[in-house]
Order: sequence, then structure tokens, then C-alpha cells
Amino acid sequence: MKKWVFFLLLACGLTAVPVGAAENSSAEDGWTFLQICFAPGVPSDSATVPVNGVKVGAPISDGARVNGVEGAVFYAGSREVNGLQGSLIAAAADTVGGLQLSLFNQVRDCCGLQLGIVNMAEGKSFQIGLLNYVKDAWIPYFPVINFKF
Repeated sequence: MKKWVFFLLLACGLTAVPVGAAENSSAEDGWTFLQICFAPGVPSDSATVPVNGVKVGAPISDGARVNGVEGAVFYAGSREVNGLQGSLIAAAADTVGGLQLSLFNQVRDCCGLQLGIVNMAEGKSFQIGLLNYVKDAWIPYFPVINFKF
């Protein structure tokens, strides 16, 4: 039991320290390798500190930029993801460069693949799912596969 408490405290401590930030610089200048989010804005630096590594939503994550992997139990919602964004229920972002994987996916632009039951995109995307929607595509609603480049 003591080991679990130690690792939990260590993980919480790592999420609060932006790596590479100078003492007198803003949070936008730094980044962190590991970040654990519990709700939108909890911890408070999750909305502004970029992640170059792993962002975990236990159960919900949101925030700025993720270069790497963002995974959440219920909802993954960082604004920009370069890598993998996934959740059991829903994933949403402004831009995704890589893979967005969830039951429900929503993105403005996806340079990669959306894989889920319902996929929605406003701009370019390649989608595989039961119902796919791309706003300005040749055929906006289409089952199984839809795309706009």
C-alpha cells in the first residue's frame, strides 16, 4: 500500500513541474513529459502547459498541445494533438496529426485517421466508422469510409 501511495504522489508531482522552463518564464515556454488530468482545468496547468510525451485523463483530459499520446477514460479533448488521441467514449480536437480513436470523434482538421463509430470533421480528414461526416466533402455523410483531402 505504501508503494502505491508513493507512486501516486510521484506522478502528481511530475505533472505539476514543467520541464525546460526557466524560473522567470511563463508556463507557455515550458513543457512536461507526463501529465495526469482529472477534470477540465484540474490541475490548473493542464490547460496551458504543452505535453511532449503522455497525457492521461483519469477520467477526463483537456488542454493545449500534445506531442505524443493522449489517452482518457471518458473524454480526451486537447486542442492540438500530434500522435495518438484516444478515449473509450469521446475524443475532440481542433487539429490532429496522427490517429484519433474513440466511439465518437470530432475534429476541425485531421492529417491522419479518425477511427470510431461516429466521426465528424469540418475540414480535411480520412475516416473509418459506422457513420462518417466531413463538412465540405463530395458526399458529406457516408458509412464505413469517408474522406476529404
